[in-house]
Amino acid sequence: MPFKYDKLWKILEERNMSKSDLRKRIGSSQTTIVNLGKNKNVSLDIIDKISTVLKCFPIDFLDYYPSFQNEEEPDLLLKCGDIYYADLGEGNGAIIGGVCPAVIVQNDKRINSNPAINVVPMSNRIPANPEPTQVLIKPDKTNNLSIRCMVMADQLRPLSRAKLNSKIGALNKEQLDELYAAISYSLGLR
Repeated sequence: MPFKYDKLWKILEERNMSKSDLRKRIGSSQTTIVNLGKNKNVSLDIIDKISTVLKCFPIDFLDYYPSFQNEEEPDLLLKCGDIYYADLGEGNGAIIGGVCPAVIVQNDKRINSNPAINVVPMSNRIPANPEPTQVLIKPDKTNNLSIRCMVMADQLRPLSRAKLNSKIGALNKEQLDELYAAISYSLGLR
């Protein structure tokens, strides 16, 4: 199913509101509530009514997974820190191009509904004295890299999701935190 309403039930619980209360307040049938519980499609009118009653946006209570990203293909559900082979287009001098590993660095809440995603490319060229915008990643069971790679935080860029090829692995939390620090440094946020 392209929609999941798990966050809706958490919001109801936080607000001490039952499914029956929601049904009455949005003026829907019991079938609509059952369909929400089964992550089935409901009308946009129902989504609007839920937003109005809960005073929130649809993204606050539903997750959308486009039809090309579904539960049968879990590797296509993108997450921050995932490493994919990505077609970065033509390189230019120090700008990394071609097909190479890249780390997804985008908010997980919106990542699967955006047509473009933010990535940081990786290089197998390891400088003797890395810059603060470069993060060395050693191979491990989580990232599935075969060699050491340098993540180039100063080359953060948007990329069409169509430019992603196969998933390699993912950074662990410590590596991702180090990458966030390098991105912050690169953007002058530190």
